[in-house]
Amino acid sequence: MKEWELSWVWKKWLFMANTLQLLLQGIMSSALFFIQNCIIKKKGPIFASAFSPLCTVIVVAMEPILLKLDIYVGGIVGIIVVICRLYSLLWGKAKDKEASTSILPIQNEGEDFTNGDEKGDEDSLGGDERDG
Repeated sequence: MKEWELSWVWKKWLFMANTLQLLLQGIMSSALFFIQNCIIKKKGPIFASAFSPLCTVIVVAMEPILLKLDIYVGGIVGIIVVICRLYSLLWGKAKDKEASTSILPIQNEGEDFTNGDEKGDEDSLGGDERDG
């Protein structure tokens, strides 16, 4: 093959590789966005922001495996701090939820806590009485 033909094939291969890389990045970003939205909808914004530092932990853990880089003491200390912070947040949220469920009564569908009766009649609220 001629030199210009090899150059063209090489450029075509690089273009395909870059396109595939961009496609995979888009898919992963969309998946992470979807997961984060599901977490926010179910548990609230605290959990999504609390788990975002785990990306740093994953990077520190995967660097020596994939890129053959060294792990330093600072990275290990950072991992320990992030995990302790996450654990303390989850522990605090569990205690907060436990305390709030023991204090607040659970309202059933047929009960009305505003006036004390179970049916919620308008007569007991004075809804039918009019001045005038």
